Amino acid sequence: MSRRWTEAEDERLYALACSGMRHDKIGAELNRSPSAVQWRARLLGASSRRRRWTRRDDAALRPLRAAGRSVEDIATAMGRTPDAIQVRMSRLGVFLPSSLSSAVGRVRGATAQESA
Repeated sequence: MSRRWTEAEDERLYALACSGMRHDKIGAELNRSPSAVQWRARLLGASSRRRRWTRRDDAALRPLRAAGRSVEDIATAMGRTPDAIQVRMSRLGVFLPSSLSSAVGRVRGATAQESA
C-alpha cells in the first residue's frame, strides 16, 4: 500500500520539480519512485515539461539574459529547466551580452590552449 504525501513532501517536490531536477533524483531524495514523483508533480502543477511559452515569458527572459544572469539562475527564476531556457533563447536569438560573450570566448580559448 502506498503512503500518503505530506505537505512538506509536496512543497519539496514542487520546488525541486520546478527547478528542473529529474524525477529519479527527486524520488531518491524523497524515498519515492520516479513514477510516483512524476504523477504527483503533474497533480501539483509542478511539472515544467510541455509548458507553452507565452509572450510574457519571452518578455521576462530577455532582460534577465541581457543583465548577464546565468541560464541556471533564469531557469530557477522562471520555473523552467536550464535546457528549456537554452532552447528558448536559441529560438529567440537571445545570447550573452556582447561584453560577456567576448569574455567567455577568451576564457574558452585559454582553456582550450591549456588542454592542448
